[in-house]
Amino acid sequence: MASKAGYSNTVGVMDIAQAWKEFENTENVSIVMELRLTEHNRRPDVLLTAKATQLDKEGMEVKQSGYMSASCLATRLMTLEALVFRALYVLDFQNAEQEYAAQKTPEA
Repeated sequence: MASKAGYSNTVGVMDIAQAWKEFENTENVSIVMELRLTEHNRRPDVLLTAKATQLDKEGMEVKQSGYMSASCLATRLMTLEALVFRALYVLDFQNAEQEYAAQKTPEA
């Protein structure tokens, strides 16, 4: 993904914020991400936990629609940006699975 910041070829905070916002708007969810310090094979690591919650028409939280938890070292993602995008992709996939299951009709 190319950075819109213009000063680097890396993903920046604005790129992450824009992708996060677009996902929330497109899927009508609220996403909360939390970072914690942890260890992986006795080395310091960062654990990211992400939760997507479906919103009703008034913007009130209705039900959890996705959840993921992963660390940088365990997933071999060496940047927080990569970990955040991984969380968004996982939550998007989980949301798509739920939408597909809801649309399935029983066979006659």
